Amino acid sequence: MALHPRFADKQKTKADNALGARTSRIVFIPWPPAEAQEFIDKTNQWNRVSTKGFTILSWQAGVQQAAIQNAHNDDGTAIYIRGHGNPGQDYIQIKVTGVGGVTEHKLPIITACQRLIASGLHKSFAGTIKFFHCYSGTVYTKDALKLRDDKIKSNNTTVKAGYKEGIITKAQRDTFLQPSQSNKSIARIGADFMRGKGYKHCTFYGYLGPLESEMADDGHGTWHKQVDVTNLSGGNPLLSTVRASLGRVQV
Repeated sequence: MALHPRFADKQKTKADNALGARTSRIVFIPWPPAEAQEFIDKTNQWNRVSTKGFTILSWQAGVQQAAIQNAHNDDGTAIYIRGHGNPGQDYIQIKVTGVGGVTEHKLPIITACQRLIASGLHKSFAGTIKFFHCYSGTVYTKDALKLRDDKIKSNNTTVKAGYKEGIITKAQRDTFLQPSQSNKSIARIGADFMRGKGYKHCTFYGYLGPLESEMADDGHGTWHKQVDVTNLSGGNPLLSTVRASLGRVQV
């Protein structure tokens, strides 16, 4: 299956020697336990229907977790960072149910990576890190990129005019101004950050469409993670929802 290349943020770095032969799977939810329930529940479904076995961990401030500390001992380990994603954004989200209803908590992908590192990940880790978020391996299309950049330019023009006319203070101007942004995917932002911190032995992956939160039966009694690649396969209805690995790209 050939996926349309224009959406993909691809930067192949090294071969994944354990591809298809994982020996350990860790799902890291980069929010504290009180906020992590959505993806704890959804990953528990993976464990109910699959025999592969996923260790589920949520971030705990100041705590190094044994499974992550020991991950460098096995280059067949895959770490899934879970969260909702959107094309071209630099953050992920989780839905938190509270007294007032459901709210979305955003988290910059760099902060998610920092929390993984702080949980005990060694720089010698040679397994894989999968940014398991919708569209984590995609970038803006040309038209969408222009629309985003035009909005930033318009915002900054308005802010600068407001400061010049004395409507807002210098502090407000500095707060309201939006910096220019590169056209990188969520996964690339995270991978580049981690490489810069010395994590150069592992491989990093993003995904090219909306991911299903729970595994689905392939019709033959085998359950798989899935991704919708309709827009990446020329609209071919036979290639709509496929195994997640078919909609994955190394960054």
